[in-house]
Amino acid sequence: MGYTLITQAIRVEEDVITARQRARHIAHLIGFDVQNQTQIATALSEIARNTYEYAVEGKVEYIIDLQLAQFLIRVSDSGPGFYWLSDQAEDVDASQPNKRHHAGLRGAQRLMDYFHIDTEPGKGTTIQLCKLLPPQTTITPIDVTRITDALTNLHPISPVAEVQQQNYELLVALEELRQTQAMLEQRVQMRTAELAATNAALQVEMTKRERADAEVRHLNTDLEVRIEERTAELQRINTELEAFSYSVSHDLRAPLRAINGFGTLLSLRYAESLGVEGQEFIQEILVGTQHMDRLITDLLSLSRVTRNTMKFRQVNLSQLVQKAVRQLQSTDPDRDIELEIIENVVVEGDESLLQIALDNLLGNAWKFTQKQSTPKIEFGIIQKNEQTIFFIRDNGAGFDMKQSSRLFLPFQRLHRASDFEGIGIGLAIVQRIIKRHGGQIWAEAAIDRGATFFFTLVTSAATEFTSFV
Repeated sequence: MGYTLITQAIRVEEDVITARQRARHIAHLIGFDVQNQTQIATALSEIARNTYEYAVEGKVEYIIDLQLAQFLIRVSDSGPGFYWLSDQAEDVDASQPNKRHHAGLRGAQRLMDYFHIDTEPGKGTTIQLCKLLPPQTTITPIDVTRITDALTNLHPISPVAEVQQQNYELLVALEELRQTQAMLEQRVQMRTAELAATNAALQVEMTKRERADAEVRHLNTDLEVRIEERTAELQRINTELEAFSYSVSHDLRAPLRAINGFGTLLSLRYAESLGVEGQEFIQEILVGTQHMDRLITDLLSLSRVTRNTMKFRQVNLSQLVQKAVRQLQSTDPDRDIELEIIENVVVEGDESLLQIALDNLLGNAWKFTQKQSTPKIEFGIIQKNEQTIFFIRDNGAGFDMKQSSRLFLPFQRLHRASDFEGIGIGLAIVQRIIKRHGGQIWAEAAIDRGATFFFTLVTSAATEFTSFV
């Protein structure tokens, strides 16, 4: 709610001085500090003088708005009005009329919390100056009455006294400015000293850092040399081990065939002499040789995956998957299994190695779904962070993820041989093939809830994906 404390006419120059006095006095009665009193008085003095000079006469209303907690001064006239450049820079072009008038308004605007002009050429001007009440000040309607009474009994101060008051305010402002300047100079000196100390410490730290960097560079160079030497040594050892593994595996086949052959002859020619127990021993020998032959075959396959030179070209993975599935179906035609294969997945890679990898992955899925009533195998892709991830998923026996660290190690099995046949070399072969293509392979599974094998190929460039069932 707004209360008008007093209304004052502006007709003569003395009214301008009176307006300044009253503005300061009201600000004092409301509870503004000396600095705000001076700002309010100065702003109104500038507006009132412009009213007197350009509009000849006008009026000033002093208002307290209790709801908005603000002291409002409204100056209005019916003079010629003008164009107010409210949104432009504070400097007014020299070609504009009343340049000093505009400059005074700009100054008053900076001194107040709120400043609004309603003006138009030939239609007069109304200017509102607003200062928010001090936070600690509480004004009630009773206080408004007290202020109004005090203003009624106020006698104007003489122009000389007003000039003296203005001079006093100017001296106070100059003293405050001098003290502020002295304080700033002191802070600058302190800050300069702090910066000098910081720079000195920084220089010491930079020297230490340069020495540390030099030492790190030296250590890195030495480490790189050692890594190159160790890598070369490891490559040589791996090459020798691969050659040894291949040679041993290859050389074992001849005596193993001899054992198997002579065991078969014993079983056929001397069955009666051996008796039932002897026949059982011979069968155990034959089963063992067959198992060992599979181990040797897989060892040779693992060695070839590492030793063979890769031939990169465009490969359609979807076709390789379908080829592997047809092979599995031909060996087990009675299986009724649901297949979902995405079409036209084309990558860059070695076709023969990728076929081996997919044969092993799909062979595992085929094997571990054999006890499911409604088996399902899926080949698909996932796009993640601009990378293509391929996957083969089944709903078979799955495995315990706690054992996943053994998954890709040679001859490591996560299921009993009595439940699912195999010797545990297939996934080791798959991992080597994927790594040779610059990719990674991992799995997610749960017991009796199936398994999903994910893999990436660095050179992959998958195209048109169409669902094929």
